[in-house]
Amino acid sequence: VTRTKLVIPGDSATIDKLSVSFSSDSSSMTASAASAFIKADASAKIPVSEAGRLFSSYRDHLDVLFPGKDSTLVASDLPVVNAKIDITGDKLVSVLLRDTSAGFRNISISLNTSRDGKNLYTSLKGKDIKFKTLSISGFDASLSDSSRILDLKLKGTKIAFGAQKLNSVILESHFSDWKSQSKVSAYDENSRELYRLDLRSETDQGIVTVQSPSGMIILNSNEWILDKPQILAVDLRSHAFSPSLRMHTGNSSLSLSDKNENGWKSLVLTLSDVNLKTIVNPESLPGNPMFTASGSISLGTSADKETRVNGGINLRNISWSD
Repeated sequence: VTRTKLVIPGDSATIDKLSVSFSSDSSSMTASAASAFIKADASAKIPVSEAGRLFSSYRDHLDVLFPGKDSTLVASDLPVVNAKIDITGDKLVSVLLRDTSAGFRNISISLNTSRDGKNLYTSLKGKDIKFKTLSISGFDASLSDSSRILDLKLKGTKIAFGAQKLNSVILESHFSDWKSQSKVSAYDENSRELYRLDLRSETDQGIVTVQSPSGMIILNSNEWILDKPQILAVDLRSHAFSPSLRMHTGNSSLSLSDKNENGWKSLVLTLSDVNLKTIVNPESLPGNPMFTASGSISLGTSADKETRVNGGINLRNISWSD
């Protein structure tokens, strides 16, 4: 393919040349593509006559990884696949996304199956990613899974979102046998921990309960102590969720709970002497606002999908600047 032009209102991009190749034999197949902005290579240890099994085996693999609670599905071996795509930042990206603020220097995606076909490894790496007010200097994510075991690791470096700047954000998560453990932390340029949330979940009789093992959440370097470890319950059958978050720091307290009353299901947020800077850095918000909040507000939904808001929040010690 040569000299292909993509046009959107107000902008356009040209693909000068795109080369694609495919080959197969009695036991495998390979494919590749190359242009000024993309390079892709893939191979699979499976004949082209059985290409349909390639997609069905990965679909079945996901069904085993996320089965019903009492499922007896057993994982079967995956076809051995190795694939990698490298994409170089190009004007084409902003044209395809229809947003001139979008771009990146490089993105690399890989997918590999272990030789015995029992494990799947995927990775995503990126450099100088930008989208609207978000910019990320480096991004590295990896995911490995086998039968009902999933491990996710993610790290972003030199992150800016508007005026908020972070040196790094790290997420680690492990899922196995309907239990999970996750932790996410964010650090500033001096390696000071600004935010931290650790969670553990278990599933019993269709109810997922989420707890904080440490009993603490860090927000803008402030340690919020939980009154009790459990913070959320989710009913997988009805898709209903019930928050039960109650925490405090110094003389301040915050809670998020739910209530059912007269056919209305409501989420209730209650604040007591909560200073904004104990949650988020005011300098990262427009106008550098400062205030202390107390009060309660509820958002309710009826069985007829009507919505109502009740309550009130009192603000004091307010400041705002242009």
